[in-house]
Amino acid sequence: MEQREIEFIAEQEWKRYQEWRKDPKNAKVVNFADRIYHDLNELGYDIQWGFAMQPTVFNGDNRIFPICKKYIEEAGNDEELKKYASMVVWILAHKRMTVATEFLLQRYREALHTSDDRELLSTYAQTIAKIQDKRYIHEYMALTKPEVICYTSAYIVQLLGKLKVYEAEEQLIDLVDFRSPVELGWSEESFYFIGLNLFVSESAIKALGFLKCKKAIPVIEKYLHPEILPGFFPNDKRRKSYITEFRNLARKTIERINR
Repeated sequence: MEQREIEFIAEQEWKRYQEWRKDPKNAKVVNFADRIYHDLNELGYDIQWGFAMQPTVFNGDNRIFPICKKYIEEAGNDEELKKYASMVVWILAHKRMTVATEFLLQRYREALHTSDDRELLSTYAQTIAKIQDKRYIHEYMALTKPEVICYTSAYIVQLLGKLKVYEAEEQLIDLVDFRSPVELGWSEESFYFIGLNLFVSESAIKALGFLKCKKAIPVIEKYLHPEILPGFFPNDKRRKSYITEFRNLARKTIERINR
């Protein structure tokens, strides 16, 4: 995509955003967002809309954490504010933002039991995984046990591999064949179509590759022939592509382990 095309798309998005701001039904969210921008800009930033709030913009600036914490707590489980709450959580996704790890873990644990909003839960998990705080390895292991695991846990499953948590090998091997049950609010067809039932399994295979875990090879080898395994929904239009993806994943992971 050429620069002029990028500029044109950005201009159109900005126009749509300005129209959205003018709509009275969005007043609550606009007020919430404007207060966030104001507080961040007091630190020397120039944030005018939510999509400008990216982790790279703040580059692990610990000064933003108290501001983010304040607005995450204010948003709570408010249905109208959840989109912006997710944006605020995500801007903490930087390796230098270890000051936020304990708070994010607390919110993630709470959301596991109290929230039906898997989008926000997923954002917590992705943000924790991006920070890669080595002080909380046992927390990560606890959050990937069968009694609490769900498809959003896949990000933390991969984190165990990236952090080289060798003590998690047996747990990860057990997760290779894990199939996430269909979540509330999803149809079975949609859940399988997106591949969410296989998300943890895929992440466990990747994590074992990072660990170069040779004893996992017999379990992973089964995925060289995924078409005979459970979880590849037979009526799913994407079934063929998932079979190809898992076959390639298994092959590359085994090669990585043996390298």
